[in-house]
Amino acid sequence: MAVPARSLQPEFRSVKTKTAEVRRDSDKKAKSAWKMWKYFVVEILKYRGDWRRVRDFEGDEGWVHKDDLDGTPCVQVKGKTANLRKTPGGTVLWELEHGYALRVFSRRGDWLEVSDLEDANGWIHVDTVWGMTDPDLFR
Repeated sequence: MAVPARSLQPEFRSVKTKTAEVRRDSDKKAKSAWKMWKYFVVEILKYRGDWRRVRDFEGDEGWVHKDDLDGTPCVQVKGKTANLRKTPGGTVLWELEHGYALRVFSRRGDWLEVSDLEDANGWIHVDTVWGMTDPDLFR
């Protein structure tokens, strides 16, 4: 039986709460490994009840409660820095640091329209970020 190509894509989610605890095990009493912030992107690796085993953009893994995650398209800067531009390929507005998390609103070719919903608003190239960049998300 043929497997649809879509199922081969990584499953990403983003943090919907102000902060979210990543735990060492799938239990609220488990020791916290680290905290994530709103729009932080994770790849879902495994399901266990209300918990999700996740991997972040640096390859770190842990457990997050499902209530802290949703499908809002988001990305994070994967290199040391990335340029946020006024238009696709246009004037540089900001130089964003490694790990900077942004919400994605649209895609035009290899460019994503992004914002942190505060100060950073513009366009970023897909090659400079990790997360929800699939063109099918924006059709």
